[in-house]
Amino acid sequence: MSRKASFWLLTLLAVVISYVPFINQPFNWVETYFHEMSHGLASILTGGKFNSIRIYWNGSGLAYSSGGIRFWIAFSGYLGAQLMAVLFYAAGTVNSSTFRSVFTFLTCLSVILAIILLSGSIQTTIILCILLGLFTLPLLKFQKETLKLFIQFIGLYVLQRAIFSPIWQLGAPHSDATALASITMIPAFFWIGVWIASGAICFYWLMKLNR
Repeated sequence: MSRKASFWLLTLLAVVISYVPFINQPFNWVETYFHEMSHGLASILTGGKFNSIRIYWNGSGLAYSSGGIRFWIAFSGYLGAQLMAVLFYAAGTVNSSTFRSVFTFLTCLSVILAIILLSGSIQTTIILCILLGLFTLPLLKFQKETLKLFIQFIGLYVLQRAIFSPIWQLGAPHSDATALASITMIPAFFWIGVWIASGAICFYWLMKLNR
């Protein structure tokens, strides 16, 4: 199968599975994990403190932080998830097994640290343990092409979810978009559009790589 055909097949699979209950849940948690960790990382990078993370069974989540620059903390969630999705797809595309192994190891390490230092509930800990198991799979001795497709799928699933998820914030009383609106006085729908656009740019870039 050509790279182009593989890309579009995995994209279609990611969209379809996103509507399949139970099967989609672990992958939804992956996107939520990257989203909330991006909030926390933004807090740390802007001089604040990342206190804890909560992920719920329904795929929603919260990152608790103190200090830092509120604009970048609120803005970073969707953008961070989109960039991590691109990294995941890249890790599944490059021919370097060393790069893939190091990337997978670092991803697993981040989850372990989140379990030890940041988990805000038993529910979150259980979900993080499930994610750790999911991220550990690429370290097992799968057939090379199957392994690469699995990592690419995770990247495309997270990306399509990080593109469409901002739409759910339309009309929501409390969201990243409303937080940015209160900080900047620019309407929430503008920020939702920015996140959709940034995700579309990421997808277009991946599409161009697989022409």
